[in-house]
Amino acid sequence: MTLAVGSTVRMRDGAGKKNPFTCKAIVATISGDNTVSLVRDDLAPVPLGRVGNFIVAPLFNSVGRSVEECESSVDDLMELLPFEDKSGNEVSDSLSTAEKVEFYKSRGDQLLRLNDYTCA
Repeated sequence: MTLAVGSTVRMRDGAGKKNPFTCKAIVATISGDNTVSLVRDDLAPVPLGRVGNFIVAPLFNSVGRSVEECESSVDDLMELLPFEDKSGNEVSDSLSTAEKVEFYKSRGDQLLRLNDYTCA
């Protein structure tokens, strides 16, 4: 992965937790010691529920906060999925409603597998 200041990456957060999540962040600075400073403005919601039940609830205590800056190891960063590039978000008008639903569902499923509940 090539890092550049201002680029968007996916970072793993919640290390040591049972279900760590991922979220998008923008690279603010790159250090020589394998760490980067990241800025993220949207915290991932918290998964809640019992075995066999999965409920996604937003973190309401983060509403109104401006920007959260954090440090991360380069090893905890991932590239965005190919469809997350802004140019890849067009959907053909010729698709039926059911096909459009399946199109977006498949993208959301990929994001959920990465535990990125905000983007999903």
